[in-house]
Amino acid sequence: MNNLVLSFTPKFTKLLTLVLRQENPQLEDTAVETIAKFCHDLQDLDLSKSFKVGDRSLYALAHGYRNLTKLNISGCTSFSDEGVEYLTKFCRKLKILNLCGCVKAATDCALQAIGDLGVMSLAYGCPDLRCLDLCGCVRIIAVQALCDTFPALHTCSGRHSLVMSGCLNLTSVHCACAVQSHRTLNNILHTAH
Repeated sequence: MNNLVLSFTPKFTKLLTLVLRQENPQLEDTAVETIAKFCHDLQDLDLSKSFKVGDRSLYALAHGYRNLTKLNISGCTSFSDEGVEYLTKFCRKLKILNLCGCVKAATDCALQAIGDLGVMSLAYGCPDLRCLDLCGCVRIIAVQALCDTFPALHTCSGRHSLVMSGCLNLTSVHCACAVQSHRTLNNILHTAH
């Protein structure tokens, strides 16, 4: 896989979408660095289950893909929160970020880079974010601020754009829909009395 990517990437410089999801991880940082060097128009990149790629790949992506809108790095266990923080400083057009199972990368420090003390950096850094998958990210505790800052992120049934299953340190998080429903119900109850 790694050699294949190294050989075809210079020939396909206008790629918009690239899916490199792997069942038998072979992709290495050198391949991602080559992709970043040649494919500057890339908007959608799937590196899920790429266990052999690390922060070097995130640094390369940060400099090579300023127009990246969708990134799937689910199951990539070698990324650190510093790498995710660095990436979000440069890839400010991200709308969909899948960090599912990135146990070292998806921490409150990473969310601080994506957010502020969990969120404001995210609002500033990736203002168009519409979907965030944090499932299995057990080191995260500051997510409610994400919902408060990004009303387009939903936790309610049928509209899951903020996925947090397996985030064992969270107690409760509610999206704008749930908060509005609660306010409406309280207003009805208070009016009835």
